[in-house]
Amino acid sequence: MNEPLGHDPRLRATLLRIGRLGRLLAGGALIPLVIGFFLNPVALAQAWLVGFSFWLELSLGGLALLMLQYQITGRWGFFSRRLLEAIALTLPLLAVLFIPVILSLHALYPWTDPELVAASRVLSAKAGYLNIPFFTIRATLYWAGWIALALRLRFWSRRLDQPRFAPAAAVRLARLSAGGLVLWFLTFSFAAVDWWMSLEPEWFSSIYSVILMMGQALIAAALVTFALIALRRRPPLAGLLDRPVLNDLGNVILAFTMLWTYMAFMQWLIIWNGNLPEDISWYVRRTRNGWQWFVAALFLLHFAAPFVVLLSRTAKRNARVLGGLALLLLAAHLASIWWLIRPAWGTRFHWLDPIIVIGIGGAWIWLAIRRYLAAPPLPLHDQRFSRLLHDRPPAPALADPSPAP
Repeated sequence: MNEPLGHDPRLRATLLRIGRLGRLLAGGALIPLVIGFFLNPVALAQAWLVGFSFWLELSLGGLALLMLQYQITGRWGFFSRRLLEAIALTLPLLAVLFIPVILSLHALYPWTDPELVAASRVLSAKAGYLNIPFFTIRATLYWAGWIALALRLRFWSRRLDQPRFAPAAAVRLARLSAGGLVLWFLTFSFAAVDWWMSLEPEWFSSIYSVILMMGQALIAAALVTFALIALRRRPPLAGLLDRPVLNDLGNVILAFTMLWTYMAFMQWLIIWNGNLPEDISWYVRRTRNGWQWFVAALFLLHFAAPFVVLLSRTAKRNARVLGGLALLLLAAHLASIWWLIRPAWGTRFHWLDPIIVIGIGGAWIWLAIRRYLAAPPLPLHDQRFSRLLHDRPPAPALADPSPAP
């Protein structure tokens, strides 16, 4: 019987180098951020929210998928679990990085302007909810809930690695995930209203938060898929990540791609058919003055191309195709976040946008790698999947003859 090993030493060294590069990128971003603060602090705050939002979506998507895989117990979830845990455990870092958003509320949200609130019947009616003290309290509760969930899931996951605790840990993880998914849905529904929808507080959509949730799960699945494909030739994944697992990962990406597109389309269809000025203005700002070409590109890259490719069983089982598609979806979703947020301020682009995405991303990748390397790369004593580890083939069964991306 083959005992599951820890991280391959060469792979560990490579990941640590990548982590150091991420830390270097994060440090290098400090200089332009300081320059941006003195030149235009409002533009800095806006760019910060854009970049922060993408990495937050990724972390929350990892948390949601982590809980989901404990409920549906597929093989893709077993191989993804430790990566998803590492992604979710970046939430404490993002909580710290949310502090600049709190400090910049006046630069970001029109409902912080008393004169504007007094002049608007809609904003006046929402003032009991949209005010700085209550906003801060709610944000604190959201972060506390998400971080507590991530930490408890990691705690019981490590207990699952110990034979004497494994049966009880499996039950705890299933129950915690069931309740955690409900908590994630409820808290993020409010967070989406607070942090993004209230950028244009006179506009409202009942499924806006659901669109963001589907996007979270989609990009988390895309990142985990790319990471597993990149790691598949190194122990202990060598010989385990076969074609059916790749097919399952492709199906997960396809499902969330379709759900994200369906929700986005239904929101557009309902608002456009209603043709109410206070509702349709949100889309007018995002489909005029050059944005229409951006929408067309998003449709092609975020839905049409992935949908067509992932309908093919052969494509889903090809590591090179699936890994490239996962990277495409990550880039397309970053663009969709930019499209959702930037028009709220009547702007298209600022030179700080890519710098903040890279800077936060560098710190995020550094921490995610550290979290991933802090635990065995695969769960050791999950009874549902222990046979995969004990009876794994001695030689790699590669998904395709192409080199790892």
